[in-house]
Amino acid sequence: AFAEHCTNGLSGNVVVIGLGAIGLSCAMLLHYHGCNVIGVDIQEHQLQTAKELCCDYVFNSRETDAAAAIRELLGGKRVDYVVDAVFNEWSLGFNQKILKKGGTMIEIGVPLADPKVNTLVLLCRELKLETRYLYSEIDFLRAMEYRNGSCPSAFHRYCAIRADMKSENLRLQAEEPRSTTSHK
Repeated sequence: AFAEHCTNGLSGNVVVIGLGAIGLSCAMLLHYHGCNVIGVDIQEHQLQTAKELCCDYVFNSRETDAAAAIRELLGGKRVDYVVDAVFNEWSLGFNQKILKKGGTMIEIGVPLADPKVNTLVLLCRELKLETRYLYSEIDFLRAMEYRNGSCPSAFHRYCAIRADMKSENLRLQAEEPRSTTSHK
């Protein structure tokens, strides 16, 4: 329901920053609704899962200048929307670099500290900063429609991938050598 609340009505080129559970859910809904979804994260496994399930492109912002890569990907253009599941000073600055004039950043992460934002950039480029915190009853009902069958198979594939990852982690843990020291 929260992902529906965060993405309802978005279209065009959308960047999702932070591909954890909430960000990935938002990316899946955006993909389902026909958006060109670009994922940004610093965790390679999150990027791989997002690429497999729903993102048209993914960028590791720790390893590459993701803002420059996105602009190059779009032929110098900027994006319409950013769904930001990180919400810190870095992500706010990143959003301002990639949004087109009049674009919208939707902040959905809960910040660890009060992030500073360059209000002059917001003003001069007419950027919109929106936040989402809780979902409405309508969002919940829309989410129930996905549960009742109109949901893309991506959600089911995500569950299967997570189960495979858990199995692989358990297998690796079982192969680790056991400590032979005794506790006295």
